[in-house]
Amino acid sequence: MGKNEASIEDVAVLVEWVKELLLYFDPKDSGLDSLLNKVKEIVESNDSRRLPKIPKGTRDFAKEKMAIRERAFSIIVNVFKMHGAVGLDTPVDEKGLTVEIAERIGMFVKKRGSPLELLSELRSKDSQLDNAGSVIALNELEILFKALEKSRCIDKVVFDLSLARGLDYYTGVIFEAVFKGSTQVGSIAAGGRYDNLVGMFSGKQVPAVGVSLGIECVFAIMEQLENDKHEATRATETQVLVAILSKDLTLAAELVSELWGAKIKAEFGLNKRVMNHITAQSKLASLGW
Repeated sequence: MGKNEASIEDVAVLVEWVKELLLYFDPKDSGLDSLLNKVKEIVESNDSRRLPKIPKGTRDFAKEKMAIRERAFSIIVNVFKMHGAVGLDTPVDEKGLTVEIAERIGMFVKKRGSPLELLSELRSKDSQLDNAGSVIALNELEILFKALEKSRCIDKVVFDLSLARGLDYYTGVIFEAVFKGSTQVGSIAAGGRYDNLVGMFSGKQVPAVGVSLGIECVFAIMEQLENDKHEATRATETQVLVAILSKDLTLAAELVSELWGAKIKAEFGLNKRVMNHITAQSKLASLGW
């Protein structure tokens, strides 16, 4: 039996059931009205409880939180552009290791500290890092650490040999960024050097460094910082509010269009009462205007 046939049969059964049910009631009986009203009340009550739910793994953002998200993206994009970065999707950074290699690595993974001090320790004879690959890696780390020192940010960097990620993917140093504050979110960014990825798309071997951001962690931090200020977050970036003491929409459109043409963020309010405009302005002022 097809789907449409089943539906027609269901309707027919329902009609017959209603006919039989009506045999027990007198249409003129006030009790029938009471029953129908009660059924309607139950149905409407159930409908009011059928509220839309947010799908698992997603978040809804209020206008204030959306403002924070947009601000975060703007800062991130501007920093990337300042340093000549471009966006790129990357494949997923797994590889097995033999027991022997894993045991040798285990000698170093507990080491963590000041970049230049730990680098000096790794170059000592006791470390036994004297093979060609290790020497090249240590020399490259020295260049990196000295560059960080010259840029006056080495005090914000910790050399951590326990970081291990993407052995099939990264071809040099890897790094993670963590937030040093009251909000505990773990790593907020991670990346590293990869010299072979661009070749997958262009056919040329181009050295590159990339980073990915845990954007939800960044949002959580920014939201917490805003809450710590005990200040309301502006949901809009309006610079000028045009208050029209009438309902003249055309006048409002003319005035704000001139502001928009001058790249000024503006909106308008139409009301014949001065106090209503003052009240609206007071509310905006409380939000940081």
